[in-house]
Amino acid sequence: MTNSKVSPRGVREIINQMFDAQEIHRRKLKRDTPGKPAYLYIHNDFHSKQNLFDEMGKELGFQAVIITKSQMMYEMLPEHEKEAHLRGVAVLKRLKL
Repeated sequence: MTNSKVSPRGVREIINQMFDAQEIHRRKLKRDTPGKPAYLYIHNDFHSKQNLFDEMGKELGFQAVIITKSQMMYEMLPEHEKEAHLRGVAVLKRLKL
């Protein structure tokens, strides 16, 4: 895409396509301010560096946090559904299931 202008939306589309194709990895950046957390994306060629995300986070002023998809989905639940989930887990533990 040399000599062309790409909109921010176009960049997000490309990043999403690369993420879906597992060409890049992402980590959620923890922040203390309101709003949707940012993601840090990194190409697979550099993924082997264990501390790269932490180093990048320090540079950007964020603490990088890796979470699973199920954790991310749980965080998106409304509070009443989170409470119902926790009650269900407690019941299962008592039943030893």
